[in-house]
Amino acid sequence: MQAVGTPLCAEIRDSLRTDSTQMRTFAQATDSVQIASPVAADSLGRAANGYDSVYQYDGHLYARLPLPDTIGWITAWRIDPSAWTYSLQRWDSTATQAQYYDYGALPNTTSVRLGVAYSPLQTDDFFARHRPTASTPFPFVAVQPYLDPAPPLYSAHGHTSYFWTATNFRTNKGDLFARWFVTQNVNPALNLGFDILHGSEEAEYVNLQSAISRGRMQASYAKGRLYLNGYAQLGKLTFSDNGGIREDRMLTDTVVEPETILVRQAKAQSLTRSQDYLLDMGIDLLRRYDERIDSGQRILYRYSRPVLSLVSLHTYRRWARSWRNSNPYWGSDSLRAFDPPYISRTQTYDTVAIHHYHGRLGIAYSQQHPGGFTLPSLRIWVGYEHLATIAQRPNQYLYPSSSTGEASITAGLNADYAGKRLDLHLHLHASVLWARVGESSAYFGGVYRVFADPQGLTVEGSLSLDQNRHSTLAKSYFSNTVRWDNLPLLPEIGHTQSLSLRLPSLGIELGGRHRNYQNFTYLDSTSRPKQVASMNVLGVWLQADFRRWGLIAGGRLLYQVNAHTEALSLPRFSLFARLGYEYTLIKGVLTASACLEGYIRTAYRMDMWNSDLGAFRRQLQRTMGSYPMANAVLSLKWKNANVFAKVLHLHSGLLARRDYFAAPHYPDRAREWRFGVQWFFYN
Repeated sequence: MQAVGTPLCAEIRDSLRTDSTQMRTFAQATDSVQIASPVAADSLGRAANGYDSVYQYDGHLYARLPLPDTIGWITAWRIDPSAWTYSLQRWDSTATQAQYYDYGALPNTTSVRLGVAYSPLQTDDFFARHRPTASTPFPFVAVQPYLDPAPPLYSAHGHTSYFWTATNFRTNKGDLFARWFVTQNVNPALNLGFDILHGSEEAEYVNLQSAISRGRMQASYAKGRLYLNGYAQLGKLTFSDNGGIREDRMLTDTVVEPETILVRQAKAQSLTRSQDYLLDMGIDLLRRYDERIDSGQRILYRYSRPVLSLVSLHTYRRWARSWRNSNPYWGSDSLRAFDPPYISRTQTYDTVAIHHYHGRLGIAYSQQHPGGFTLPSLRIWVGYEHLATIAQRPNQYLYPSSSTGEASITAGLNADYAGKRLDLHLHLHASVLWARVGESSAYFGGVYRVFADPQGLTVEGSLSLDQNRHSTLAKSYFSNTVRWDNLPLLPEIGHTQSLSLRLPSLGIELGGRHRNYQNFTYLDSTSRPKQVASMNVLGVWLQADFRRWGLIAGGRLLYQVNAHTEALSLPRFSLFARLGYEYTLIKGVLTASACLEGYIRTAYRMDMWNSDLGAFRRQLQRTMGSYPMANAVLSLKWKNANVFAKVLHLHSGLLARRDYFAAPHYPDRAREWRFGVQWFFYN
């Protein structure tokens, strides 16, 4: 895959160790093989040896790629630009869980959302949450799972296409989702692809709806000494927000009709636009040539491998968020007392934006054996980073926005080793000069396979250290409703330790993670940034996935604890479980399945949504949770296509209570039906 010696084998083993994975040799990647005639072989200096044919692997895209052999999954490559690492993304084409049909949600866990799909999201699993950074400050964190998923670059092998659409056929409500993903190796050196999606949903409650649109074009090219890979992605997320129920006394009232309950905002809307671009490239400076001989078939295999390469990675991000709250009731004496104190009688309008560029240039060394990957691999680089933050200015209503620019010199190192039983990874990154000097991250992790069998016991552990210097928005922010200036925020430092045990043959995983924070930063109950000098968070989980004899069972139990509940409140326990059955109607052709999934979390003081800031903040008044929720899925699978029906919030109306809340002040969705088709095309 990577002409610059990127350590992919470790990522493949890590991503697919729960499957019956076999690492195929390059000789099986027939779409990237050139078969030379004896005349062509003579040009390689081998005609005198009398070989019938010569297979020349000259570094094409798929000639470098070990191919996973999995059942029921399709795969595509992803890149993490911040760490400059690569991994595999898997999709489950068996489609037995309702959460697999829920775009933006994390499988096997619960989340805080605002009563409608594609709305701002905060997962209950603290270690799965995005933390604000300089390039993704707090107004963008809650929508990051929708607009900035780690993008698949191209398929693992051959052609992959994925189509998915769902609706409840109530066109007046606008409940619709559709996604089409395609990646195609046009020839052995070139891969092209695109990924487009659109989704919209309107809740039962007034002025609460959301819509997302996102599109990406991607391309990869590798031939000879040159490697190029890149994508361009555009996105837009619109969220019309009523602010939730206005008065706390109405939250559990069982007498007042919903139509008479006042909301906190008459007509508010946020619009987040995103642009992301990436270019990853390399030129091999020194290459190695290896040969393998099949004397029985009289075939010579000749491999060309990079040893020393010049590599470069360039990323550019431009995100903007605007929030407008109209006030159509101005002038009514009976309602004027409830109108917000904005300077404008008609509306308030706030806008923030970031422009972020990071370019890196480095040297990569890789040691590879013919027919497979053998590491260590080493990559070291220096870079230039520029960040521009655009926000409101204080007391300036004719020219309300100003831009603050920051430039930094960065440096980094990645060292990876992948063996038959042991994988080791060391990733270092730091800003060494200018504006953001001192910002750094370090990661050291490893995977040890106790037995030679990949389905045997696996131990994985890691240590990491991150130091984050806050964005300009965290230190100074001005709007019509919330403002602060020159806050003395210290850099946030996090130390993380993680250990997990996996038994892939039984689908069992037991793990724990601990993180110690110095200067943990959060938005307090007044929506202002605040810090805690020291805080510890501990999470322990047990996960199981059982699929035998048609039975589908499993789930995830998560335990979390931290001492500073005024800064961070988490459910002590959260449980997700599923139980289903799959029945083969026609072997290899037609399969029917039914699955029920339920989840519950202990009550806790979940964060409240701040509409104008676009972020979750702390609240200390209300405790929510401790009630069961459930979804159901019926699926009829014909080869690689699923025709499905799902019921969201099956529990709705079954109990005589009305405190099923997605977030403080936001009632959860009523029971909903969805019908759709999910179709995978792959080789």
